[in-house]
Amino acid sequence: MVESYVQVNVPATAGKKLATYEFVNGGGDTVESEAVTLTDSAGNELLGQKPVADSIPVVPAQTTSALVNGTETAVSAVAVNVLAANPLRKTAVIQNTGGANIRIGVAGVTATTGLRLVPGASAIYDSPDVYQGDIFAIREGGSDSIAFAQEAT
Repeated sequence: MVESYVQVNVPATAGKKLATYEFVNGGGDTVESEAVTLTDSAGNELLGQKPVADSIPVVPAQTTSALVNGTETAVSAVAVNVLAANPLRKTAVIQNTGGANIRIGVAGVTATTGLRLVPGASAIYDSPDVYQGDIFAIREGGSDSIAFAQEAT
């Protein structure tokens, strides 16, 4: 049998106690475990809702997704939908594969609003706030271009 444990240090603040609890594991052994509270260097508890400046970043668990091949869409003087809304979207890439600048954004994007993509440039919509609505593109100047859109669900 291989035993494992976590090293428990002496409390940093004199007079503080470490809490323990016992449980029976799958092998029928009684196991004693230490309660753990995450704190910063000043002893402030880090769990629970905190202001941004006082919080620790959390990395979401990795999940699998289905990649869609994507399509190219001609982009001209009228905004076109290059990626339809998808509530299952986990990530998306929009790339300007044409020869002229384009703008991408939500409904109502114009030649002077939205994110500018020069030829060859890409925009990535990714965790933790993946935009799941319609994404539109329009040319920025007088020349048409092409937008490639791909997503993973």
